[in-house]
Amino acid sequence: MRRLVSAATVAALTVAGLALPVVSMPVAAATPVTPEVVNMTIDGVDARAAAQPGALDAPPEVRTDAATERAVALEDALAPTPVEAVPELEPLASATDPDLAALTPLTRTERFTAVGVTWDAASAEEVLEVTVRIREGGAWSEWVALPESEAVATSDRAGTEPLVSAGADGVQARVRTASGNEPAGVRLDLVDAGSSPADAAIGATGALATASAATASVLRPRVVTRAEWGADEKLRRAWTPQDQSSRLAAMYVHHTVNRNDYAQKDAAKLVRSVYAYHTQSMKWPDIGYQFLVDRFGTLYEGRYGAIDTLPIGAQAGGYNTTTIGISAIGNFENRDDNKNGKVDGPSEAMLESIAQLLAWKAYEHGLDPRGKTKLYTGTSTKSGVHAKPGETITVNVIQGHRDTNITACPGTTLYAKLGSIRTRVAALVDAAVAAHGAAQPVLPAPVPDAHTAQQSPAQLTTQQVYTWQPVAGAAGYELLERPASHGNAFADARGWRTVATVKTPRATLTVSPGVNRLVVVRAVSATGERGAMTDLVRATRPVSQSALTFSASWKKQPSDGAVDGALRATTGKGATLKVSSVRDARRIVLVGEEGPGNGRVSVSVGSTVVGEVSWAADALASAAVRVVDLPAAVSGTVTARTLDSGTRVALTSLAFPRWDSTGTAPGDGGPGGTTGPAPTPTPPPAPVAPATPKLRAPGATVAPVRLSSTATLRWNAAPRATSYEVHVRAASHGGKLGAWRVVKRTTSRTYTLKLGYGRTAEVGIVAVGDGGRSARAVFPKITRHVSPGTVQRSTGAARWKTVRDARYLRGVAWTTSAKNARLRVKKSKDVRTIQVTAASGRGQGRFAVYAGSKRVATFSTASSRTKHLVRYTVKLSKPFSGTVTVKTLDRRPVRVSAVTTAR
Repeated sequence: MRRLVSAATVAALTVAGLALPVVSMPVAAATPVTPEVVNMTIDGVDARAAAQPGALDAPPEVRTDAATERAVALEDALAPTPVEAVPELEPLASATDPDLAALTPLTRTERFTAVGVTWDAASAEEVLEVTVRIREGGAWSEWVALPESEAVATSDRAGTEPLVSAGADGVQARVRTASGNEPAGVRLDLVDAGSSPADAAIGATGALATASAATASVLRPRVVTRAEWGADEKLRRAWTPQDQSSRLAAMYVHHTVNRNDYAQKDAAKLVRSVYAYHTQSMKWPDIGYQFLVDRFGTLYEGRYGAIDTLPIGAQAGGYNTTTIGISAIGNFENRDDNKNGKVDGPSEAMLESIAQLLAWKAYEHGLDPRGKTKLYTGTSTKSGVHAKPGETITVNVIQGHRDTNITACPGTTLYAKLGSIRTRVAALVDAAVAAHGAAQPVLPAPVPDAHTAQQSPAQLTTQQVYTWQPVAGAAGYELLERPASHGNAFADARGWRTVATVKTPRATLTVSPGVNRLVVVRAVSATGERGAMTDLVRATRPVSQSALTFSASWKKQPSDGAVDGALRATTGKGATLKVSSVRDARRIVLVGEEGPGNGRVSVSVGSTVVGEVSWAADALASAAVRVVDLPAAVSGTVTARTLDSGTRVALTSLAFPRWDSTGTAPGDGGPGGTTGPAPTPTPPPAPVAPATPKLRAPGATVAPVRLSSTATLRWNAAPRATSYEVHVRAASHGGKLGAWRVVKRTTSRTYTLKLGYGRTAEVGIVAVGDGGRSARAVFPKITRHVSPGTVQRSTGAARWKTVRDARYLRGVAWTTSAKNARLRVKKSKDVRTIQVTAASGRGQGRFAVYAGSKRVATFSTASSRTKHLVRYTVKLSKPFSGTVTVKTLDRRPVRVSAVTTAR
């Protein structure tokens, strides 16, 4: 059982050096809970689902405005005409949503606690939006937009973040892509996290323990362990290529996607749901977050080992190394409106626990909670970042996900609390420093024993046993490494790969040919806490025989006693042995035979001679070494050349340690400094204003005419941008375009425009960054069709009647079989495009379009196939203001749903 300290009492008790005994009440034993995961294939757009009310609605934040809803209701009240029978039609979605790739029907399911959408990671389709709605408590939710999740190189799946629920039994999903084609392998993943009798006890106060003075335990809060929340450890696997950070530089705050009114007994279930989705659906090695916190203030261990180590997660694409993240369970994008009885913003208990968790880690790793730090931008394949890959950025030590990545996380209301969180964290850390000084390791660093001739300056055999002195109080020892294969760069100095945990102070290490391997060791206490770290060995193996190029005079020799059982000899002068692709070598180690009368060899890198060695010795030995130390790291082709004629030289191989005789290597943190940072890259240049955003062209169903009340616009990431301003100017039907105004500031690269009947809008995007603001990039003007009340319909013999069917626009169309029936739209202004939305089919009639008294187009609605949403479009050569008229030309049926006078 790990040693735990209650966060609620730490500020009052441990800072003053007090420790009080407590009594623990018996609770149900926690056991692993194995989740059930169901995969449901998504197969294109379901036509019947598309025709259902609400199927294509936007998520709540972009719902249709109230004025539009009232206008439709008024028209329905004024024209209660019975529904007229109509033939079958093609899918509604195909006529109005070219980017709609998939839509499932409303589907009842078995109970589940998490749902997400995943697809093949190799899919080339650009996913624009994924939304789902679920059935909870017998009612269907509104659409919820699921942000695209991080990508892990070892996974063959990509997808969204999960939507978690205390219990749902129905789901519908919608996917939009740039091409309108669904991604390969797209599916719904439903997770049932199951339940445990121990769930009800989660959050109850646990046993306290005395805190060791001057160790990080003085600020260690109560954290529910993986065992306690029921993690099935069979689901996780090793995180590769590195699984631990070498240091902590920054701490992120996140939020999950789910309702905020869950019960305390369901919180552990939600954590298991995220764990199962990440490991089973996204195929990650483990849950992405290091920690989670529920609305009741209960903290949960996320990534395996997060309590005692710095495991690398998948919580901030491009910045997962040297950072940790805590995810608040809930959705905090809505306004903070707790006063209305809902649970919208983060609770005080949640905020306090976040602060205590971050204070613990800040004190442990010597971070300034109010300070700044530098992060190196890696490659994030799915989560957009503000900086360029390879760029070093300056950020707050405590920050939100949105500060470095293009996302809304951790939501507007939680993000607004980061300032007060930093203040609270700083107060806790300051109090601990005042009482105890800087945090010290719980155990000292081990002292390695001296290396043998078989181990240094090169490890001559594949396996060697390395030992160190026992550390008092240690229950075991953890070994970590950074390797570099021949010709390749060293593993990232910001991270480690865990090699093994051993109980005794000895370990057998395997080193492959040509590999440089930096291995460190640290003691582990009985409660899992890690001590100080020290270098155990910097091992280098000679390169393989296949990497050696011998000139013709070298002959194979009996290999008894030779390293790797290989030996070649020559007596000729000028015979060469070459190794190419040498990288960053600080020493050159030659392995071969020494003996009486043996000759000399020169060593060169490229054309430069860097040293000379003699193989003469009093006694014969077939596994001897010679070393050439270099003043600086070298790369290229290394050549060993014999210098004497008629004297024997016998060689096995060469090794190329990347550290000098003191153990120093560029980029590995220096001797004994393996927890230090990577070399600081060249400081970035002075801030430059962001580039003008590159807009993605709206589809033909968006501009210049939009038939629905919303239009989603997208743009590409602008170099050097940290956020974007959305500018809009608009006009009502017949009115003048107004002035530009800023309607939104966002880190997203999408904006959903709301359009009332007859309104025209122009949207501009300005990129904002440290160096200033970009020029405004402007989308084409978008106009929505005029309201039904704006369209004047002829009466008498040329009257129009109203028919209803959900497959028409707004579920309504005007129909006539009279010749010269007219629809008029007066006070049109600056019109450049006239569009009539009408039905087509067998036996349908013709109509003409007039701009004032001039006929500008004639259309026939006759077709072999019935379609209910056909756009008949007229492009005008110059702007027109006045009355637009639609007139029927024969005594055949014409059905019109809308008229649009676009600018």
